[in-house]
Amino acid sequence: MQADGHGDPRFIHFTLARLGVSTVNLNVRVNRQLLSSRRTFLRLAALGSAGTLLAACQPAAPAPAATTAPAAPTAAPKPAATTAPAAPAATTAPAATTAPAAAATTAPAVAKPGTTSATVAWQTKPTGFYTLQYIAQALSTTFWDKLLTVSDDYGLQPRLAEKWETAPDGKSVTFSLRKGVKWSDGTPLTAKDVAFTFKSTMDARTAGLPGPTSIIKGYQDFRDGKIDNPPGLVVVDDNTFRLDFDTPNAGFVPSISFLGFQILPAHILGSVDPKELSKHPYFLNPTVASGPYKYVRYETDQFVELERNPNFWGPPAKLERVFIRFASTDISAGQVEKGEILHSIVSATDAARLQKVPGVKVANKPGAGIWVMAAAVDQPKLADKRVRQAMVYGIDREGIVKQVLNGFGRVVNNHIIGPDWAINPDLNKYPYNPDKAKQLLADAKWDKTTPVKIQWTPGNRDIDTTLGIVQGQLQAVGINIELNPLERGPILENITKRTLDLSAYNGGVYTVDPDSTSYVLMGQFAQPKGANNSAYANPEVDRLYLEGRAATTQADRAKAYKAAAAIMNDEVPHVWLYVQDTLSAYSDKLDGYKPHGDANSTYWNLNEWSVRA
Repeated sequence: MQADGHGDPRFIHFTLARLGVSTVNLNVRVNRQLLSSRRTFLRLAALGSAGTLLAACQPAAPAPAATTAPAAPTAAPKPAATTAPAAPAATTAPAATTAPAAAATTAPAVAKPGTTSATVAWQTKPTGFYTLQYIAQALSTTFWDKLLTVSDDYGLQPRLAEKWETAPDGKSVTFSLRKGVKWSDGTPLTAKDVAFTFKSTMDARTAGLPGPTSIIKGYQDFRDGKIDNPPGLVVVDDNTFRLDFDTPNAGFVPSISFLGFQILPAHILGSVDPKELSKHPYFLNPTVASGPYKYVRYETDQFVELERNPNFWGPPAKLERVFIRFASTDISAGQVEKGEILHSIVSATDAARLQKVPGVKVANKPGAGIWVMAAAVDQPKLADKRVRQAMVYGIDREGIVKQVLNGFGRVVNNHIIGPDWAINPDLNKYPYNPDKAKQLLADAKWDKTTPVKIQWTPGNRDIDTTLGIVQGQLQAVGINIELNPLERGPILENITKRTLDLSAYNGGVYTVDPDSTSYVLMGQFAQPKGANNSAYANPEVDRLYLEGRAATTQADRAKAYKAAAAIMNDEVPHVWLYVQDTLSAYSDKLDGYKPHGDANSTYWNLNEWSVRA
């Protein structure tokens, strides 16, 4: 509670009532992550005032450099009560099982100038490092390297592969690995490790998410248990690896640059029963590394400790040791401000404030992924597209971007958001229209008493606040939204078991190639088989994605992807909230840091970071 009383629920209800905002159905409960300051409260109250919300309008072009939003948006007709209710207290999942840790030591508060250690903050606590399900990939990329990665300018950067070549017919890619690369235990890293990793991703028994590997020759027969080894995985020699495809895919190489695909050590995991792979102790204590750092330990719910990998193939990491603490953005922003840590992703609210703090720098990069609410379209509750359309119409997304994100973001109405040539400019922009939302619900014969839960992992101030506003606005049009904050484990379980309504998350690097969206939208990847969390399936969309992959000219690819975008824009498999700029705050003594628009790539060049005296 705040000393001045502004965190008191009675004060909030009283003040909202004075603003003309009903609190009867908002179930307002104070959560320090949502209403941690008087400033945050007043901004939310402004959102709730009559005549403050904007009509939504999506620009088709990439987001311009972020600017601070005006003090208040323009008026929309008949605004609903929009003050954000605080999220309910998070349901705490059991602590993740971890391998026995070394005797606990305290992470240093912050690196002393001129020393070779650093402490930074991350928002999501790991539940292990099983990269085949893309778990904790932001952290694991520091100790497991990939064939290639996406750099801060969204170009493809060689990593373990020094080069690659796609065949003229687009049906194979050959990777030339760097010579002399070793794992941190001294074992050579070869094409056999690469083949093992791709095979494990394709194997139905590993519970991995296959994604791009589905076009590799022998994929389906291998998953069905008809063959032991997919013929499309070819180890030419220790330093050369080739992938052969059933069908061409012009977007394949970009797709393996960001969706996990960290190479795993075959000499440790190669003999493990695939059914037991996800449970192997190595994924809880991955001390053998190929990246610039080695994993040391995870002090549960506190920090991950990394140390320099002496066998790293590239220039040695400049920092000897890195501690990654786990804290919500409001807490970590305060730690950056006080000099307790060197770096953190921060919320828009905190970014605006920290820009004025001496010794702190703030960076923003246009986002590469989308904050969405994946709708369980395979379940009866949200099967009618009119209900999903009503949700998009019923949320003032432009107003949220201006007021909650301070303009650091943009509204989109489809997953295909880049590159420019692939964007369809003629989509329904779903402007904020509560009356339209109510009519759609009436047409769908929607029962207003039906509860609809939004699950998400709390800790990011911006999305916590956003979902509170979403709850209020959708309740106002007749959708009984319940907020259900959970830790990652229960969220994944709900998605896999299809016991969800809406799941809110941010993800993807959708600006490099349009086909990167296929793995979250094609029917063959519907949960629990892949990363299509909404379980959306439309044969025509699937056909258009395949057509776009196989096309040999950019114009033909664009035609296919734009047609697919039009269908998905109408069917709304996800409730698109916004593309948020990735905002980070860091000490002015931190050198070598290159901000990335994909939050999961925050540590993409961690080996170049150093602390200046």
